[in-house]
Amino acid sequence: MHREDDPQEQVKRFRRAAQDGDATLVAELLAAGVEPDAREGRRPTARHRRDHHRGRGPGPLIDVLLEFGADLEDRSMKGETVLERVAGTPDPDTVRHLLARGAAPTPRCVFRARSGAHNRPESARVFEEIEEIILRAAFARR
Repeated sequence: MHREDDPQEQVKRFRRAAQDGDATLVAELLAAGVEPDAREGRRPTARHRRDHHRGRGPGPLIDVLLEFGADLEDRSMKGETVLERVAGTPDPDTVRHLLARGAAPTPRCVFRARSGAHNRPESARVFEEIEEIILRAAFARR
């Protein structure tokens, strides 16, 4: 078996591609059979790693993962959904995209946004925007 055919190697490539925001390679690996919520040991799943690639926009990678069955409400990463995790980062575009794709706005999302504002006062306005986005989405779901 070639190294690139090894299932563990495929998961490593998948995780790296997701971390880099390479939606094309992620789609190829998913089509080849890698599970969308595949884990490499204790490392985060691709859906949780997506917030680490900067400057490319989240949409394409999130959409590919969802197309192949990733679960937005999975809590396998420190007990948080991907929206709860992203709410604690200064990334309102990803929060909007996840909500548009069906992620549930939870009280923990609000908590994470407020914690972000407290821990990063220089980004407080962004976290206030995230909190407002989440609260509006929660109200709209009622």
